[in-house]
Amino acid sequence: MRVVVVTDIPSPYQVELFDAIANLKGWNLKVIYVRRSATERMWETIPISHNHCFLVDTVSSEVSSEITACDLAVFSGYRPAELGRLIILRNRSQKAWAFWGERPGYRFRGWLGYRYRAWALRELRSSRAPVWGIGEWAVDGYRSELGEERCFFNVPYFSNLGPFFAIERRFERDNCRFLFSGSFIRRKGVDLVVAAYCQLIKEGFNIELHLLGSGPLENTLKRRLWSSFPCKVRLHGFKQWRDLAPVYADADVLCVPSRYDGWGLVVAEGLAAGMPVISTDSTGAARELIEPRNGWIVPGGNEAALLSAMRSAATLGIDRRKMMSQYARQMARRQDIGPGVKRFAQAAEMTIEAWTRDAGPSV
Repeated sequence: MRVVVVTDIPSPYQVELFDAIANLKGWNLKVIYVRRSATERMWETIPISHNHCFLVDTVSSEVSSEITACDLAVFSGYRPAELGRLIILRNRSQKAWAFWGERPGYRFRGWLGYRYRAWALRELRSSRAPVWGIGEWAVDGYRSELGEERCFFNVPYFSNLGPFFAIERRFERDNCRFLFSGSFIRRKGVDLVVAAYCQLIKEGFNIELHLLGSGPLENTLKRRLWSSFPCKVRLHGFKQWRDLAPVYADADVLCVPSRYDGWGLVVAEGLAAGMPVISTDSTGAARELIEPRNGWIVPGGNEAALLSAMRSAATLGIDRRKMMSQYARQMARRQDIGPGVKRFAQAAEMTIEAWTRDAGPSV
């Protein structure tokens, strides 16, 4: 099977997944990355073992040939304009393709956002191309906007969780160490977790806060925390993909209080590390992976609900922590790289089957 995937940048988790897919027997995978990197991402360049090229560096005719010649083309996104052109080219070929995306409606909200997406995804709307939603929340969003007259598949992000599963979790400590991992921006809710932490300290809880990441709110958070709790807060800074696990090993509960996150790989990382996870109903991975036996889901943007969940986590006994840790790792196994390869391959095969059955898209 000859498959071409067009996606934004070679993020570490995508490189891991595509490297593994490229090793499938009978598969010929090529990934076309739109950009080499993004200014908002600090990931270092990692080796790429699968066949790939970069849209910005490749002659347009060569890219067009790749798009039209393969058995299946998968497009992750619809911007920039060149990507839209490739979608049009593939749709006009009447050969199998799929759109792969996070839940619609965050960047462009309300009625105007809906009208913009109707225009931007007009080629998708004019076809019967299947949609691969990045999580069931995304599938529900696209089904609501596009209707039922096509196939939908749940194909979320996956990554190699081995380093997190390898953490030997200890439960001897009486105090609770909370970890936030992500960008220090409002959307990720880092301000909410800091506010809830400060309140718990005032209430007399014996807790620590570990902050892993960086971003524009960093100086503001430092001033607030350092002025009151310099001995109970650790700032780890930004860490590369390979260096995350040791930080997770030094904490007990992961907080992912995003006001919005289309998926949220950090949820699976925390669960794989054997940590109960506190997250929100505005985070795709939380809606799919968190249950009462391995964590808490609170309304996005609700500081009082987050505070209540953190208070519950801080009062967990050792036996309850052990049980939640066990359930956390059980749930995380479905997001490891092996199941990810199977999920991707199954979606690809079923997309081609559906295309053949439906005799291609209407144009």
